Amino acid sequence: MEKRYPILILIFIESFVFYACKKPVKYADIPEIKYIKFILRDTSDELNDHVKKGLLSFSFIDGDGDIGLYESDTIPPMNTNLRISLFNKTDSGFQEVIFPLPLNYRIKYIPGNEGQNKTLKGEVRVDLDCNYQTNYNIIKYKFYIIDRAQHSSNIDSTEEITLNP
Repeated sequence: MEKRYPILILIFIESFVFYACKKPVKYADIPEIKYIKFILRDTSDELNDHVKKGLLSFSFIDGDGDIGLYESDTIPPMNTNLRISLFNKTDSGFQEVIFPLPLNYRIKYIPGNEGQNKTLKGEVRVDLDCNYQTNYNIIKYKFYIIDRAQHSSNIDSTEEITLNP
């Protein structure tokens, strides 16, 4: 029985060294996003009027960790970094809805990791006012992010969202 302990210790040390020396996964410097969910809810505004609000959630991963804008980033193109487009379902498919002002948002600066591995992973949640879309029955959103190096992520989209059942 005592002869087994040195062998178990050796196996433990070898396992530890193997996993400790494993290189971290390298992700691209271009951010990647993945849609998680959209929650539509009925609520009230400041005047106690009925409104619809949506909560868009998506995850991101960025190999060089330069997601988010500093407070001082106020001059285009560095003033917004989340771009969202609305699409209305018609008989011929989804058509983009063009607004006078685009649906652009800011993701605040996210402090990155120190050291060699700068990869940054996280989740973004955005509150959207869906009240102006009452003329539409079924919509969906497409969205992407832009990092500080101006790399655009992939474009992802929500599922079909029924506003007026």
